Amino acid sequence: MSDTLKRLWESSEQFFRRFDSFPPDLDAQLRCVAEETAELYIATKEAAWLEHEGNLDAHAVACGAVAREAADVIVTVQGVCMALGITAEQLAAAIEQVAQKNDSKTLDTHYVNSAGKIARREN
Repeated sequence: MSDTLKRLWESSEQFFRRFDSFPPDLDAQLRCVAEETAELYIATKEAAWLEHEGNLDAHAVACGAVAREAADVIVTVQGVCMALGITAEQLAAAIEQVAQKNDSKTLDTHYVNSAGKIARREN
């Protein structure tokens, strides 16, 4: 796990412990994931609109908000993992597996479908 993600994991764990909520409640974390994801969506749409309108100064500020919302989503996903007993090391291993899987995808094996998703080509 990168130093930044490890730092965030440790910070999140200490946060939950500080409020005597470790491990965190799974249902509460799932609600938080939904809430934070919605906030990320709204912030992203605003940043995109500002860019489209050519308001680059406001767009830059909005992108900072998007980054913070993305970090909040990561924290709440870590909380889901903690609630299920998944360790930082297990999450790090899964992140590495996903990175390797992404690295193996090429234009020969995948394409961008009509929904904008990168999908596996049919053989």
